[in-house]
Amino acid sequence: MNFEHMPELKWPRGYYGVMAFMAALALSMLAAFKKRKWL
Repeated sequence: MNFEHMPELKWPRGYYGVMAFMAALALSMLAAFKKRKWL
């Protein structure tokens, strides 16, 4: 696979930033779904 053009790989802590963003997004969606009693 060609990982040459992935911008987060060139940032010092880009991988952890992307993972933290995705985790925050997942948790906020989970909270919103539970609040609306969709889960």
